[in-house]
Amino acid sequence: MAVNRPVITLTTDFGTRDPYVGAMKGVILSRCPQANIVDISHEISQAAISYRADSHTPHPTTTYVLASAATHFPPDAIHVAVVDPGVGSDRRSIAVHTPSGTFVGPDNGLISLAICEYIQTPAKPNDDIDGANLSGGTVVHIDRYGNLITNIPADSVPVGSAFEVAGQRIEGLSASYSEAVGKLLAIIGSEGTVEIAVGNGNAARTLNSTIGDRVAILTESP
Repeated sequence: MAVNRPVITLTTDFGTRDPYVGAMKGVILSRCPQANIVDISHEISQAAISYRADSHTPHPTTTYVLASAATHFPPDAIHVAVVDPGVGSDRRSIAVHTPSGTFVGPDNGLISLAICEYIQTPAKPNDDIDGANLSGGTVVHIDRYGNLITNIPADSVPVGSAFEVAGQRIEGLSASYSEAVGKLLAIIGSEGTVEIAVGNGNAARTLNSTIGDRVAILTESP
């Protein structure tokens, strides 16, 4: 008889030099010996878990790491996230079951990006600014190559759009990183969202950009 081995993923800020990750896995295995535990990341930096003063929510790169990886797992996987500067407080924990998995974590917005497609929220109209329709998103992650990963879905970008970030305008979407060696470009990344990059370079360094920076989509008004 086949043994059911539930997939349980872990995303934490524990690091790997201390015993915390091992202890967490031990608790899981003591209660579910057949569990198949997968590490997404335990290297969320201190900067990435700090609350924003205006919203008291986790830094966007934290939600990105979890949501990005979770899409590649079976739909019955359980994703456990422990990234909470308010640990030890009276903050409650939550579990949300979705068609793409079950997400467990503190009630601080950590799992919001992973479940947002299943939550209906009213859209806000875009304002017209100087004859252009401006919309866009923000930088939610910077990868090891200095590419700026945004939360702008590919299907929300009108044909012929330009992008603006850190005062720099980028015309259109490139098909590959090699199209603009040494220059800024916009491209649809592997997660299906807009990335700002420099061909054979580092966009974060070039733009002096950081997580949370706004990336605007500019289209000419009809």
